[in-house]
Amino acid sequence: MVSEGDRASEIVRHIRTLIKGATPQKTRLELNEVVNEVVSLVQREVSNHQVWLRLNLAPECLRCWATGPSSNK
Repeated sequence: MVSEGDRASEIVRHIRTLIKGATPQKTRLELNEVVNEVVSLVQREVSNHQVWLRLNLAPECLRCWATGPSSNK
């Protein structure tokens, strides 16, 4: 429950920086981590609709660059 709250606050923080018109910043992302985060965010909906979700992620560490707002933590 706490980790869901932490994720929600991180999302709200990013939305607020987008609204403020912050300067975009390149960030290196690990794609498997991104997929796992999204799955954890939609897990309740998946369960509520009795959907089976199966992941087959790459065993090697896939990374990419993403552009997003800079955040002041």
